[in-house]
Amino acid sequence: MKQQTVLQAIIAFVFGHKYYINIFNRRGTPMCEISSFIFSSKEDAEAHRKSVEGTASFQFVETVSFRSRNAYRHTTFNRMETTILEDK
Repeated sequence: MKQQTVLQAIIAFVFGHKYYINIFNRRGTPMCEISSFIFSSKEDAEAHRKSVEGTASFQFVETVSFRSRNAYRHTTFNRMETTILEDK
């Protein structure tokens, strides 16, 4: 388990724990998708980006961080569905 300072513990309690997701563009379409993986560290999100960016189907757009009050304890999660974002 990762060590954290007292300040980090207070911030996590008040604002929630920090997680990361990747957003990809389907090549040849205007559609962007949120990856079905939620990462607890930026390094894990970067490793996922590098593995997916090697495919011909997707192009990396950005890594987004968010906070959640749910504590998932430094684990990578996989959701089964994805959310599709379309430019209008």
